[in-house]
Amino acid sequence: MMISQRSLLIQALVWLGLPVLLFIIFWWKWWVSVPVIILIVWSVVQIFNKHSRGQFTSGGYADIKLSSEAWWMVIVVLAYVICSGIGGFVAQMPNDHAWRNAVFYDLARQPWPVVYGDGDSAPYLCYYFGFWLPAALMAKFTGFIVAGDIAQALWASWGTWIALCFLFAMTGGKPRWRIIIIFIFFNSWDFLSSAFFSDEYYNILEDPLTPQFMWLSTTSSRFGCSANGVFYNFIYNQAIPTWVMMSVILHERHKPQRLLFWFGMLVIFAPIPALALIPYISFALLRRFRKIFTVPNLSGFLVALLSSLFLLSNNSGGQFRVLDADGSSVRLLCMSVCFVVLSYGVFVPFVWLYIKRCLLFWSLLSLAVIVPLFGIGTTPDLAWRISVPLVILLCIDMCRRSIEIQSSSRIAGILFYSVLIIGAFSPCYLLFRTAVNEIEVVHGNRDRKLINMMGHLDDPGYNVYYNNFVSTQRKRIPGLRLNP
Repeated sequence: MMISQRSLLIQALVWLGLPVLLFIIFWWKWWVSVPVIILIVWSVVQIFNKHSRGQFTSGGYADIKLSSEAWWMVIVVLAYVICSGIGGFVAQMPNDHAWRNAVFYDLARQPWPVVYGDGDSAPYLCYYFGFWLPAALMAKFTGFIVAGDIAQALWASWGTWIALCFLFAMTGGKPRWRIIIIFIFFNSWDFLSSAFFSDEYYNILEDPLTPQFMWLSTTSSRFGCSANGVFYNFIYNQAIPTWVMMSVILHERHKPQRLLFWFGMLVIFAPIPALALIPYISFALLRRFRKIFTVPNLSGFLVALLSSLFLLSNNSGGQFRVLDADGSSVRLLCMSVCFVVLSYGVFVPFVWLYIKRCLLFWSLLSLAVIVPLFGIGTTPDLAWRISVPLVILLCIDMCRRSIEIQSSSRIAGILFYSVLIIGAFSPCYLLFRTAVNEIEVVHGNRDRKLINMMGHLDDPGYNVYYNNFVSTQRKRIPGLRLNP
């Protein structure tokens, strides 16, 4: 069985496009949604018509040859997703899952768009909820939340498999276990950066279950992020779509006539990671200015615009502020540089050939350094989210390097895998914590699925992050349908 580059892009389109269509249809009035959907359909027909088959091959990519072994890989992917707590079938890691479950619950149980109450002053759910829309639709259709939970796990597994297939295509077209292992266990050296930047004392010998080890990658809540272990346990709704989009962007980076079409779909899933890609996307479009005026790019621009307008109506959407360290922005910038060097610098020698002329890498790295000086909303984790694409790109390049390292010297191979093994502390620790939490569930000491926030997103007295999830400002955005 073969998966061509064209069919892989079609899978990515369906995975990203279905939630976008649901958002456009149910959150916007017909005179906005109908023209945009017509443009999207026209774009898809134009991109994937029979005359465009030759336009989907890309240098450095190969068609994927699936064997019976690939089905075991699919099972491992599904197991990884479930062990991350997605869907609530294994003990979920506190605390982010509680809010993720609440968003899904409201999407599944209430009419779309979700409005909390009646009247023009009623607050409404205003969050990057694209990931949950297909699963919530399944829950609505069946009448059972558990059906939506199953759909979440399957949807996340499919998105993960799409990202892995792009990695297989980049590395010769053969599914390889080492790619999956690196994908699961790749991690920044957050244990090293946290030793310098953590605000709290921790000692694994004294307390191996201290929650501090779950948050090594968010030390001081100001800087960069970890990798898939943390992504899948805490921000999977943003990270998996970013993985799919990053894979597509790398494949399509030399095709400016449809680059904006792909990028536009990311915003409703992951606005902050999408923000990190804007400098590169803008440059890629401007350098081939004459080729960018196409229907696909127009539709992508409109989807990004509608998504942005909606998300900016969030209570926290306009709360932009400048941060500092002990009153000094220069000090904070120096801390950020040190954090980036400690966390990511160890991988640079191994991927130098891929990144030395990679504008995408250097633009993402620059943002990872500069963005800790700024904040949006009530939580100080803007840099944590905006560095997601950078970490994904490093993981991709390390996967590519793993194929070539066999032909290098034995010392190079030992160093390469040593760097990966040392960095794998966080994902291994999260798996360990999940096992411990599952034992607690079996003994009746905690719930498997964190449900304490369900039905409370619109309660500012209960939900400490109320402003991150709703809008009470009722900004008059033309065409936004808030009275279902």
